[in-house]
Amino acid sequence: MPLDIYHASVEVAVRIGIVVTVGPSNGGTYWYSFSVLNALRDYGHGNDYFVFHQEPDFPVEQYSRANWTVQYIKKRKNHLLTRVARLISAWGVPALAPLARGRYQTLLGYNLDLVVCPSTSLVAWWCGYPFIVAIHDVWYRWHLHKYPGARRFSEPFRDIIWSRAAKSARLILVESEMGRAEVMSAYGVSEEKTHLLPTGPAPFIWNYDVARQSVVRAKYDLPECYVFYPAIASILKNQLRVIEAIAILHRQHNLNIHAVFAGPMGQYGEQLRDIARYQDVEKLMHFLGPVPDGDMALLYRGALCLVMASYVGPTNMPIWEAFAIGCPVISSNAGAMLDQVADAGLLFNPSDAPQLAECILQLYRDLALRELLVQRGFERIAPLHPEIWAQSLLQAIRKAVA
Repeated sequence: MPLDIYHASVEVAVRIGIVVTVGPSNGGTYWYSFSVLNALRDYGHGNDYFVFHQEPDFPVEQYSRANWTVQYIKKRKNHLLTRVARLISAWGVPALAPLARGRYQTLLGYNLDLVVCPSTSLVAWWCGYPFIVAIHDVWYRWHLHKYPGARRFSEPFRDIIWSRAAKSARLILVESEMGRAEVMSAYGVSEEKTHLLPTGPAPFIWNYDVARQSVVRAKYDLPECYVFYPAIASILKNQLRVIEAIAILHRQHNLNIHAVFAGPMGQYGEQLRDIARYQDVEKLMHFLGPVPDGDMALLYRGALCLVMASYVGPTNMPIWEAFAIGCPVISSNAGAMLDQVADAGLLFNPSDAPQLAECILQLYRDLALRELLVQRGFERIAPLHPEIWAQSLLQAIRKAVA
């Protein structure tokens, strides 16, 4: 089977489906899907690929190749019967799976050998196909009390789907060794059924135009010195701690270090603005909202450092992106981020704003430390270079179709 990038001469092609069930608002999971697509496009030669997506703005032209088919499946609200069938079939009545297909019924006509699900879903199972599934994070299983009210109710229902996906998949892609252990514990699967494939940098991170650095700085009216945090605004992503740390530096050290937040802000973003006003650091805050891909790498590149203050993991894509670009990293020590960062960044307790402020102060004052962390970051990111990452994905696919 022509799956390996160095052994693509076997005559029989494998028919592989890739189901993209998430959109840009899903952040790292969305970009993980494109890492999968790009790896197969650039290195998985000789097979037939069928991409199923639900985004009107999906970049179809990037996958317009002879052995690629891209199918748009319009997003719509599922019928109540479909939603009930999805839960009950996953719970333990697989005979109801055909009623759970909904708009994904169209997959049945493609005669696929394997489906790759870069985000956790049961689409392939409902359609009767063997599949690989990524389970990025089961943190909520042990920390449900930390989620906002509505999600505390919805997460257990989601877990029914995830449990069936873990038990029915041929192989599970996991983010880290901690993530592997958590999936094994949560769903009772063996280590042999898991494959380590971390969420690496978004594809656009590897290619950017340095000449646009000053243009991007002027576009967002950015100061010379700022810390950068790209994430959807939420209690769990913990932008609050960054604001508190900046306020400590402003009050206690008379430093005007700015904070730049990129990503959807939503209602919680307004609360963050109010907190910044209360802390008297509103002028030091920059809430950019979603930014174009071409600007993101340059926002990292112009920053004093990345601050990843998240309570959730087990790993986080911005850390890999900062490593790839050469941006020093300060990270929460929650989840597997402790192992992800290792000695290539400064770590802090995500509940401790003074500790975060001290980390920022260290990097602000110590150029040699910043340069050391950048070098270590390059070393940490090397195994996630697109070609090496693609080889690992293809190895997982070979194992699943064997």
